[in-house]
Amino acid sequence: MKTTFAVVLFAVMLFAAGAAEVFFVPGWRTGYTPRTGSVRIINYIYPGMPVSVKSWDSAVPYPLAVQNSGMYTIKLLDEILSMPETRRRELVIIGHSIGAKIVLDVLCVLAEKHLQIKEAVLLGGAFPYDDRRLWSALEAVRDRCINIWSPVDAVLHLLYPLSEGNVACGAVGWRFGGKGFYEGYVKSGYFFFNQHYAYLYLEELGRFRLTLPPVAEKVQLKDELPRPWKNCAVDRIFWKTIDICHSWRLEEHCLGGSFRIADPEDNQRFAGVDPVAAKKNFDFIRKQLTR
Repeated sequence: MKTTFAVVLFAVMLFAAGAAEVFFVPGWRTGYTPRTGSVRIINYIYPGMPVSVKSWDSAVPYPLAVQNSGMYTIKLLDEILSMPETRRRELVIIGHSIGAKIVLDVLCVLAEKHLQIKEAVLLGGAFPYDDRRLWSALEAVRDRCINIWSPVDAVLHLLYPLSEGNVACGAVGWRFGGKGFYEGYVKSGYFFFNQHYAYLYLEELGRFRLTLPPVAEKVQLKDELPRPWKNCAVDRIFWKTIDICHSWRLEEHCLGGSFRIADPEDNQRFAGVDPVAAKKNFDFIRKQLTR
């Protein structure tokens, strides 16, 4: 009894001091995925960090699971907001399938409140591949956000589009990119429904993290260029990209010979006919994003 009490007391003191820990949010119908196997892999990827499986009512038909995930998002958010800041800033959150959408929703709220966690991982995300909310979600991640998708996950490639009428991020990756955002994909397996299992994504996460550079301090782009005044997506057909850096693009008009710079959200940030000025402005952006 004394030993058990000492262990519990030590754990409480450890968390209060801001020790790193991992929250794992499973996806839809997780009864088919061995959670113990998933936790074992997470323990290997994040050695020494306690893992909490954030279970929710997911073993139900998909429409009801989506509804339940929304209710659980509120519960998980309340838990994270109630943490001491030192503990929250060392938190790693991993979400699989709808669990990745839960993580995304939580990050967006944290960003609105100017709060941060240590690292976020999205595995086979059941949210749109062009979801622009990820831009704000990245602001809630202190170190990095990792997205793992799969070209052989039939659940995301077939069932998700039928249900949601969109392409899943977990099926093709995120359309955009950004500082602190890293993306890999599952490189083995066959195109079948069992390829949606969380442990397959976690195995790839373990391999992918070994290839990442050491965490560097994020650099916010200084807004010395004009504010966005035009969306580039509406007239992209006559523009060709001549340089690119972290999804910022330097483009040249195929007919008129003019230049423009588009940010990752397709907003025009520079326009002119002087190639020297265009290159100078783009080099200014590149220096800030890559230093």
